[in-house]
Amino acid sequence: MFDRIVSMVSMPRIPASWLAALAPGGRLVTTLAGTGLIVTTDKTEDGGATGRLEWERGSFMTTRTGDDYPPAINDVFATANHTGGEVSISPFPVLDVMQAWEVWSMLSLTVPGIEHRNGTADDGSRMTWMLHPDGSWARAHTARGERTTTVYQGGPRRLYDSGDRFSPSGRDRQ
Repeated sequence: MFDRIVSMVSMPRIPASWLAALAPGGRLVTTLAGTGLIVTTDKTEDGGATGRLEWERGSFMTTRTGDDYPPAINDVFATANHTGGEVSISPFPVLDVMQAWEVWSMLSLTVPGIEHRNGTADDGSRMTWMLHPDGSWARAHTARGERTTTVYQGGPRRLYDSGDRFSPSGRDRQ
């Protein structure tokens, strides 16, 4: 039995064996894979557990094994860069999702497996890509000095639309 368990890798879910190894009154801390969410769990005297999401953000490397490391998403990235896709205009500028941990975490929970990449062109315009192993992709571009974003999407899901659900105007569409 352990009084404290602090995971040094993020997990898709907390293994039951970790909770079983925790002593009554003990504490477990980990992050959820693909998010910036820190989970703290305290084992109760009756063998149960109570937990909460901490306000602070954190991230550990995700556990990986075998053929999924590194993830085979580069082919999706190549498609996103060289394919037109469906075009729409977003009223919001490109967001660096990895720096907006609340959005990053919510997208990771609602679209497990999503990956984000960002870039800035020589002219100062901003780009972002959302990629998924199922072949879904989104490429968004905000020209320098502009506030709106041109969005291209393809594959079975509309990934950029998933992010728009968390914007103020997207709340009306849920």
